[in-house]
Amino acid sequence: MMVDVICPEDSMGDVIGDLNARRGQIGELGDKPGGLKTVKAYVPLAEMFSYVSKLRGMTKVWPCKTRPANTGVEDRSEPVLKSVETCGQTG
Repeated sequence: MMVDVICPEDSMGDVIGDLNARRGQIGELGDKPGGLKTVKAYVPLAEMFSYVSKLRGMTKVWPCKTRPANTGVEDRSEPVLKSVETCGQTG
């Protein structure tokens, strides 16, 4: 899913690192008034559960915002990695 994360400038490295750890692909980086930055990224939906609470902990900001960039639209599909496909399977 395409997401748009708004965060303070000093937390941007942590946010990008966490999105990468979630198999995210970073897209556009931008600026907002008040020293805020935006990060647009494509992240697999399965990796986004509990992301908002993790984001708030990383940035120490309330509220820190994340939102789907294309609400309700699956904008692309990719093959599942073998390591993810077999996760939790036995036999």
